[in-house]
Formats: sequence, structure tokens, C-alpha cells
Amino acid sequence: MRIIKMYAGMLFAFLLTTSCSEDDNTSGKGPDPVVVTTEFSVAGLAGQAVTVEAADGTTNDIVFDAEGKSKIEVLKTDESKLPVYTKLKIADKSIRLGRQAGTPIVFDYENGEVAQRTNSDGSVIIGIVDEFAAIMADAETDPDMLAKAYTQEADLYFNGVTDWQPIGASFSAPFTGTYDGNGFNIHNFYLAPEGQQLQYTGLFGITRDAVLKNITIASGEIKGFRYTAAIVARVQNNTSEVINCHNYASVTGEETETGGIVASAMSGVTIKDCTNHGLIHGKSTIGGIASSSNGNANITNCTNYGDIICTTGGAGGIIGNSQGMVVECSNEGNVEGATSVGGIAGQASGYNMQLNKCTNKGGVKVHVNGGGGIAGNVGMGVTVLECTNEGTVMADPQTNEDETQTDVEAIGGIAGMVSQGGNIKSCVNTADAVIVAGTTMSVGGIAGYVRNGEVTDCINKNNISSQGVNTGGIAGFNAGNIYSCTNEGSVSGKNFVGGIVGFNEEGYGKVRFGLNNGNVNGTDGFVGGIAGSSYGTISASRNNAAITGTTVTGGITGGMAAYGYVLACANYGKVKGTDNVGGLVGEMRQSGLIEASFSVGNVSGNTNIAGICGVMTDMSGECGVSASYWSGNCQKGVAVGTDAPMDVYYFDDGTTAPQGVTTGWPSETQNKNWGVSEDGTNSKWWKNLGTKGKAEYPKLWWEA
Repeated sequence: MRIIKMYAGMLFAFLLTTSCSEDDNTSGKGPDPVVVTTEFSVAGLAGQAVTVEAADGTTNDIVFDAEGKSKIEVLKTDESKLPVYTKLKIADKSIRLGRQAGTPIVFDYENGEVAQRTNSDGSVIIGIVDEFAAIMADAETDPDMLAKAYTQEADLYFNGVTDWQPIGASFSAPFTGTYDGNGFNIHNFYLAPEGQQLQYTGLFGITRDAVLKNITIASGEIKGFRYTAAIVARVQNNTSEVINCHNYASVTGEETETGGIVASAMSGVTIKDCTNHGLIHGKSTIGGIASSSNGNANITNCTNYGDIICTTGGAGGIIGNSQGMVVECSNEGNVEGATSVGGIAGQASGYNMQLNKCTNKGGVKVHVNGGGGIAGNVGMGVTVLECTNEGTVMADPQTNEDETQTDVEAIGGIAGMVSQGGNIKSCVNTADAVIVAGTTMSVGGIAGYVRNGEVTDCINKNNISSQGVNTGGIAGFNAGNIYSCTNEGSVSGKNFVGGIVGFNEEGYGKVRFGLNNGNVNGTDGFVGGIAGSSYGTISASRNNAAITGTTVTGGITGGMAAYGYVLACANYGKVKGTDNVGGLVGEMRQSGLIEASFSVGNVSGNTNIAGICGVMTDMSGECGVSASYWSGNCQKGVAVGTDAPMDVYYFDDGTTAPQGVTTGWPSETQNKNWGVSEDGTNSKWWKNLGTKGKAEYPKLWWEA
């Protein structure tokens, strides 16, 4: 190797290559190469001869002048890549540079070591890899290294760096300062030690009351055991922030807690304006932005574009397990896992915590239970508020050891499961969304399965189709509260198929102020405009769409039993079945009650066809039909009944009444539940009672 001093030889060669004729320039060989200069300025190396090594193995010998300056010049064409200078060697020392040719490389060298440089604001400058690594390397002798402010001044390339120590490696010595990436990138960041079960793995390990901002990992691969992330593994304390950080590297965790930006975010931590583009793969609790958050941690305006693959449970496009606030975040990546899989959060819980104004456009695939466009599992008082799903939610049953498959338990456009005080409010599953249910047991446009939870003011615009049981436009199975929800999409399934819910559970299931505008079709019975079958309460709800089933089909609910209650409901849709078909209820058993309700849709079938209820049987106690009306083609209000009361009337609406039936018009004096009000309180469910003698029927208080 020779020492390049004046670069005369190189420049002469360059002049020769550029002194071609006009004819040569137009010969199709492409543009001429250009000289790219990399200037070095190193205090402490004046007059020293050094070797600069590049990532491709080439070397350059340079000499620093009296001011500590030198340079390297290379030729570059459009097709060639600029070299990455990895090391500067002087005597027996090797300084890691990590810089691409073409930008000035500046650092200080004192007493055989890289020394700190500072900006005018007092922050320490990071311009080469060893300046960055010095934070941890010097922390043992100078703990203040972990508390300073740092500013990155150039893109860094980690080519060949295999021994990176995450900054802040323990709870006793976390990073507590500020690191500003300043919009520059970190390239080729590989942290994947062989045979080690590392915890708290990432560019930073553990931070407390620290600020990490404007950091971008542009490429690389990070592997760890527990708590693995690209930017920082664990963030603690209320004043900690991770702002405007971005990851393009793949991240793999062998065990729990794997995130694209952060693994674990503790109480009060803020994560804002971050994006992940890398593949995130782990065993459990993984997310594109964070793996988990606790108590008031806040993730805001973050987006995931990378695919998320979880071998067990708790996978989300933004976060695996959220016990904090997730606000105005979006996911466009595919998320896959066995249980609790969501476009935004795998699991979400925590009283007064929210997933708020989030959007999913990515695909969600679940193998066992709990897949949702926004969240896989919602519980413990958390609220999913004003969120939108535009993506695909797919049930993909896992294959057992005996090569059989077990049906997925629950999927939904917004949430797979809602339980233990979880709330879904003002959310929309759009017409662009897709639900691939297969034989899933509980499928809903908003939620698959609801128990001790609440779904309020939600809209499903997507067509819902399943080959399984418990299929609903809003929820497949309901043992909670579903209020003021609207279904606009068609709903089709096997049995227990409803415009709002597939199955409404005894004693717990309540549907109030529901509106169904989507056609409902079931192939094996128990099909209804609001519920396929209801053992609970359906009140102040309306069906406008055509209902088609086989046995046990109704305009409001196909089947009703165990003290089921239909109160102040209206059916306008056509109802068609084979046996036990009614304008309101197909079949009612065991002390059910229909009260202050009506149907004006035509009803058709083979046997036991009626304007209100097809069959009433096994009735006892306060049950039957009270102050309810019908109009249309049916000759009877109830086709087959026992000794239970049947207080039924044909509407006096100007049409010809069947022979022998009583006509009439609702009034509050007849039954208090025909009361009129503006808000539906005090059993006054109706906005008005229509016009007697005309086909102007009562309107519920919430109707336009």
C-alpha cells in the first residue's frame, strides 16, 4: 500500500477518462463518473499516517496535515455505490467510523481514545460509531455518560459491528439522558448474538426519564430473548418520551415482549409520531410499535407498515398488550397469531384507558380465538372509541397433531372478544373491510363474542358471512349490552343468524335501539332481523330488511325462550321460512313475552306462519303477547298458541283485515310501553304513534 499525499495519480487518471471527444460522450456509455471527496478532520492526529478500511475490504492509507485534516477521493458512476468506511487504524488502535463516503468525518482523538465533542447547546455530538458506543463503554467509570444529551450529526453505518451493547443495560444503570437522532439514519444495525438469551435488547436497553427522538434505524436485524425492540427495550417513568422514531429492521424475540420501536412502555411513558416498517416476529405479546404498555402510557399518531407474526398470543399492529392510551394510530401491516390478534392491539384492558380514533387497513389472521380489526380481546374497563376497520379479518384454524382442525372461537370487524367491562363505542366496520369466517363459532361485524361488555353507537357496513353458528351484523354472541347499533350489510350463516346479534344470552344479553338494514339469511334455522335467537331482552329496535331462513324465523328474532323479552320493536321487512315463522318471532318457548311491538312485513312459509309469532309453546307465568300489532298478508297474529295471553291486533291502517280478527291502534292507555317521548325514558319508547287509518305506523323515539 502506498501513502496518498497529493492524489496526483488519481486525478490524472480521472482527467484522462473525462477528456474524451464529443462523439465518445454520445456513444451510449452513460454519464461520466464523478469524484466524490470525503474530508477527514480529527483533532489529535496531526501529521499521523493512518489506514482507513471500507466495508468491502478495500483500504486507503492517508496522512493528516498539521491541522489534522486529510481526504479520500473516489470515482462514482450511477451504477456504483459509495464505499462505507468502517474503521480507521492507527498503530495498534482501531476506531470504528461507520460512515459513507461523501460527507465530512469529524471526531477528536486524545490519549489514544476517541474524545467527546460538544455542540454550542452543550449536547455531545455523535458522528461516528465509536462516539456512540462510548456512552456505554465509558459509563462504568463515568456514570454521567448515561445522563447527558446527545445529538447525531450524520448517517451511521454499523457494518461489521457485532458487539453492540444496548445503551442502558440494567435497571441500576439505565439511560436517563436525551438522544436526538436529528433526522439521520442508522444503517445495517445487526444485534443478533449467537447462543445468548439476551434480555432488554435494542439500540437502547433500559431508559428512565429519558428522551429518545428523531432516530431512524434504516436497515438491520435485531434478535433477543425477552424484551426485544429496535429502538429501546424498556421505557420507564412518567417523563420518558420516544418521539419521531422509525424502524425498518426486522426484530425477532424468542420469548415474550417484542416490539418494532419499544418493547415495554411503563406508566406515563409517551410514544409519539413513530413508524415501524420492519418484520416483527415473536412468541407472545408483540406489536409493531410496542409490545406492551402499562398505566397511562400514551401511544399517539403512530403507524405500523410491517408484518407482525406471533406464534402464540397477544399480537397487534401497534401494540401487543395495551393497558394505556392508544390515540390516532393506524396499521397497514398484516398481523398473525393464535389468540388475541388485532390490527391495533392484541389485548386491551385497563379502566379509563382507550384505543381512540385508530384505523386498521391491514390483514388480521387468527388461528384459535379472538381476532379483530382493531383489537383481539377488549376487557377490564377499556374503551375502543371512534375506531375504523378497513382491513381483512380472517379465521385460519390451526391443524392439530391428529391433522384435525378446531374451529376458531370468535372474530369481529372491530374486536374478537369483549368482556369484563370492555366497551366498544362509535366504531365502524367499513364496506371495504373483509371478514373471512369459515366455520368460526361466533362472528360479528363489530364483535365476535360479548360477555359482560358493551357495544354502543357502532355501525357495520360490511357483508358478514359464516359457515358456523352465532353470526350477527354487530355481534355473533351477546351476553352483554348492545345499544344504538346499526347494521347495513347482509348477514348470512348456518344457524343463530341475526341482523344485530346471532345469539342473545339468557339474563345477560340486552339489545336496545338496534337498527338492521341488511338482508339476513340462514340455512339451518334460528334466523331473525335483530337476533337469530334471544333468551335475553330486545327493546326499541327495528328491522327493515328481508329475513330468509328455514325453521324458526322471525322479523325481530327467530327463536325466543327462557324469559326472553321483545319490547317496543318494529319489523318492516319480509320474513320467509319453512316452519314456525313470524313477523316478530318465529318460535317462543318457556315464558317469553312480546309487548308493545308490531310487524308490517309480509310473512311466508309452509307451516305455522303468523303476523306476530309462529308458535308459542311450553309457556307459563307472565308470558305471551301483549298489546302488539300486525299488518300484511297473514291471517293470524299467532299461528299456534297455548293458554298464554295473546293480546294481538290487526292494524286499523286502511287495509282489509282478516276475517274474525280484532283491529285497533296503539295507545299509551292500552299499554304504558306505547308512551311517547323525545328520549325513550320512562317506558315511553315512541316518537309518535303514527296515524290511524293510514299506513303511517309508530316511530321509535330515535328514528328520523
